[in-house]
Amino acid sequence: MDIDEEVLLKDANDLSTVDFLSTPKKRGRPSTGVAKSPKERMASKRLRDKKALYISEVQKDYDNFSTSVLLEQFAVCIRGLNPKHAHLIAKVLISRAKHPDKL
Repeated sequence: MDIDEEVLLKDANDLSTVDFLSTPKKRGRPSTGVAKSPKERMASKRLRDKKALYISEVQKDYDNFSTSVLLEQFAVCIRGLNPKHAHLIAKVLISRAKHPDKL
């Protein structure tokens, strides 16, 4: 064993000696351990959209929602026999189809 190797060895039970060759800190944001899967993130996004869409039905404001969310809600309104909201959503979808540059 060389002298360099002998200097680098440290007893595992020795807590008082300073470790001169510590490992470098990891870069980036530390892990929380509670990361969601893509499926869980999408499910929570759909739930947020659904809650926001319910509020917007009261306020009649559908402009802030994606087309896919509006199409899903349009189908729900038709199945649930809710022609009033289906009509409002249809107007927004038709407007988007006529003017795709304003999305």
